[in-house]
Amino acid sequence: MDSAQPTTRRAAVLGRRWGARGQTAQSVRRLLLPAALVLLAAAPAREASALSHASSAAAPPASAVPQAFLGAGPTWGARHLGPAGVAALLHKVQTGELELPKLQVPTVQMPRVSAQGLCNMAAGGVAGAVAAAITCPLEVIKTNLQARANVGSGLHPLSMATRIVREQGAGGLYRGLSLSLMGIIPTRSCYFWAYGASKGALTGTLGDGPVTHMMSAVAAGGLSASVTCPLWMVKTRMQLQGTSLVDTARGIVAQDGVKGLYRGLKASYWGLSEGALQFFMYEQVKRAMKEANDGKDLSTLQYLAAAGGTKGLASIATYPHEVVRTRMREAASQRYRSMFQSIALIAKEEGRRGLYSGLGPHLMRVVPNTAIMFMSFELLSRHLPAMLEERAWEPHVAAAQDRWNHVQRSAAVRMEEVRSSLASVHLDKLGPR
Repeated sequence: MDSAQPTTRRAAVLGRRWGARGQTAQSVRRLLLPAALVLLAAAPAREASALSHASSAAAPPASAVPQAFLGAGPTWGARHLGPAGVAALLHKVQTGELELPKLQVPTVQMPRVSAQGLCNMAAGGVAGAVAAAITCPLEVIKTNLQARANVGSGLHPLSMATRIVREQGAGGLYRGLSLSLMGIIPTRSCYFWAYGASKGALTGTLGDGPVTHMMSAVAAGGLSASVTCPLWMVKTRMQLQGTSLVDTARGIVAQDGVKGLYRGLKASYWGLSEGALQFFMYEQVKRAMKEANDGKDLSTLQYLAAAGGTKGLASIATYPHEVVRTRMREAASQRYRSMFQSIALIAKEEGRRGLYSGLGPHLMRVVPNTAIMFMSFELLSRHLPAMLEERAWEPHVAAAQDRWNHVQRSAAVRMEEVRSSLASVHLDKLGPR
């Protein structure tokens, strides 16, 4: 036992050195555990003789075997690193009594196309389009307030809206809406489909808990951000420069090449933390509200409150990445090259106010936008599968077809009357004078 003390002291010294270099104590123990096992097993001569005696006998003495080693599984820990514990461990390895734990890689089923997945995709696209159309003016105001040229100008949301209307007309508040709809529909369709598919695939392995919700949100956000980044890049430049869609896209490609359409994508990836945080809180709040409702579905107001409140908290916690993404997408954005460099530069030149510039308009937009979008998605995704199963649209389609047929028959009758009237007038003109 005395020979093990220098090894223990050496391990402690190495542990302090690694700790000074920023390593945690847990990492040190993991690194030193194999070496300590080998050193302690080979150190004392008397324990070597005990080992040979133990290997020749049927079993080692009971006093030399810790009780933890006598169980069915390897439940030993750091307290069993003494020579007696190592002897018992080696004996069980030699006799095949020790069952080493097997590493089981969790199996995750790949997402499959299903009716519910298609309903989630359709519901996400429609919900995103409705929310974007309602809150487009707030998005334009927020983007202009985030721009570096307007930071510190003393403009607030109302004065910025007044300036936009004065310079560009009322349509300036809706500039980029068509492109927003072109981007938001595939973005939200992809996002909600990927979230539902990832959640379904991970639930069987990780369970329906916070880890599943956050990982599903990260996967969905990463996929949708990668697919639709060029659309959002062009939309941001359109709102800042007031140019058309084609001219803006041509200008970006001429200046920075095709890769210029993907500026700010890394900042968007940083924004995945916002979606993960929001979905973590949203699922927990929704579950608590459902329990309070005695298992019944949430009402419309509860969906609005849950989605809006969680989005507001997540946005405040992760807002600086929004400012960095907007700066990187500006025309004169060569000074902003990466996330950390941009945050450091903004903090140095503009302080905390620069990192949170436009936070008020941002919350004014994203909170109602998310509340409307999630409420619409929840209602649509809940009712669409039943409508598909019951084919509830068929009576409406049949009624619309009947109305269309009635309109066609009425138009045909009216055209026949007009033709007859014109023919009679023509005959009267050709009659005897």
